[in-house]
Amino acid sequence: MCARNCTETINRSGVFPERVGPNPIRAIWLRWKAFPATYADWRRRARLRRYLAQMTDHELMDIGLSRAEAEWEANLPFWRRMELGRRLN
Repeated sequence: MCARNCTETINRSGVFPERVGPNPIRAIWLRWKAFPATYADWRRRARLRRYLAQMTDHELMDIGLSRAEAEWEANLPFWRRMELGRRLN
């Protein structure tokens, strides 16, 4: 039986059926392969949020953020994308 989103086809020789559809092994491999970049992003976000929390009002004014904006951003979990990221880049 074929999984959902999968159809049985006959290959060119007409003998062996082959599965056509999503490949779960490939999906797992692609996620695993992307994990180092994702992990690096998470670490970068956590580090930047720690820096924001430690900045003085004068430093925040230099980058155009209020104390409330910086505290709000600093309190986000590391896996959430930066809301103020466009302004900080």
